[in-house]
Amino acid sequence: MGSYLSVVNNTPDVWMCKVGYDEAALKISGIVIAVIAGLASIIVTAGGSAPFLTYLGSMGYVTVLGVSTSKLVAWATLLGSVSTAVSVAGKTSEYSMMVANGVVHSLKEKGYREIQAGQKSTWGKMSLSLWQQSHCTRTVIEDVNIVRTDSLYMRPIFSGATVDSNLDHDIQWWLNKNKKHVTTTYAVANVKNNQRELEEMNDEDQVLLIYPNGTITSAVDGHSVNATDLEF
Repeated sequence: MGSYLSVVNNTPDVWMCKVGYDEAALKISGIVIAVIAGLASIIVTAGGSAPFLTYLGSMGYVTVLGVSTSKLVAWATLLGSVSTAVSVAGKTSEYSMMVANGVVHSLKEKGYREIQAGQKSTWGKMSLSLWQQSHCTRTVIEDVNIVRTDSLYMRPIFSGATVDSNLDHDIQWWLNKNKKHVTTTYAVANVKNNQRELEEMNDEDQVLLIYPNGTITSAVDGHSVNATDLEF
């Protein structure tokens, strides 16, 4: 007994999605991108190398900015190429690759599924006509200094009404339905050279400014965001 539901990616971009019933547990993309963005400049400054970070661990450094050196080693290896779960709209850099790849890597660890354009992913079996929601993210490298993550809530969505049936839910339909379902987070490095882009961002967007010393501030009120205070 039971039925299924599918999230259909009928957009031109790659999305990562998770289906469940707990809204609070799905609010992580902005937090993840903030943490990785803060670490990216440190890793690149240090040579962007996993061996360097392994050396730090051997010297007794357990954490950097509150994040374990073992996790940093894993993230440093993500600099090789852009993940298939990342969309690329502009020129890439070590910074943008690190942030974007780190975001999707962390989401995969949280159980998010990569859904390529024109594909779908199916969840189930579950109770008939079960109330669920899906949280989907789209991570885009805008240019060498800016990475954008869009978060979409699809709720409520339901499983099929009859035994072994499947109910499709289109990402594009939800994007068109209500803009309030979408939140956007930007991680911006090299702030001085991106003033025009910052001015064009919407007031409701979460814009995180990343400085060479690893400091993260909010573009809204300038308050500092401390990586040790952020939750994975």
